[in-house]
Amino acid sequence: MALARIPEPELMDSATEADDYDRMNFAEVHGRFVQDADTFLGSPRALLDVGTGTGSIPLTYAHRHVPERFVALDAAPAMLARAELNRRGQANSERIVFLLGNATALPFLPAAFDGVFSNSLVHHLPDPVPFFAEVVRVLASGGRAFVRDLARPATQAILATQTDAYAAVPAEAVGEDRARFERQRALFHASLHAAFTVDEVVAMAAEAGLLGACVELTSDRHWTLTWKKP
Repeated sequence: MALARIPEPELMDSATEADDYDRMNFAEVHGRFVQDADTFLGSPRALLDVGTGTGSIPLTYAHRHVPERFVALDAAPAMLARAELNRRGQANSERIVFLLGNATALPFLPAAFDGVFSNSLVHHLPDPVPFFAEVVRVLASGGRAFVRDLARPATQAILATQTDAYAAVPAEAVGEDRARFERQRALFHASLHAAFTVDEVVAMAAEAGLLGACVELTSDRHWTLTWKKP
């Protein structure tokens, strides 16, 4: 029997949640995202990151390209507060505007951007269709979207295996460090359970108007959507 989706809270907006998330080891995953997004998007003049979290991805992207307009949006004030801390001392970070806003009602005019990317946002949304529709709305003709998120495992056994593989609690961790690792493990497990399958994403993207979007598994636990607006 296929693993059913169990939604998780839409926002992570406590200081503890922001700190736990920020201290998770995303170096490899975020580095690959930036490399792949950079390859697909080219050199957009106006770029939007939706669901920026603590700002790791736009800060990393800015080492490669600094668009004329670079907005990184999130709905959680605690995440944005951490992003502002993370930008200190980072090269080119002054060009990034961190902005509070809702992914399903983006505060921008139509065709405001020629590039949109998003990482690990979709599984937080009760219904991602309005988000995908907003991507269509704010992208200019010829603009490109690059969206990546976790893919829900097919079975409980695979869910357990992936949780063990990517969110193990170090045996030597004790005290508050151990408690933090255990919270991070629980968060990753819940996120996998809340994720969507490739088939579900294909259907939602089509419903939102991303006709012809490519959605495919790009790791053992991630799907990636790429789309160029006609």
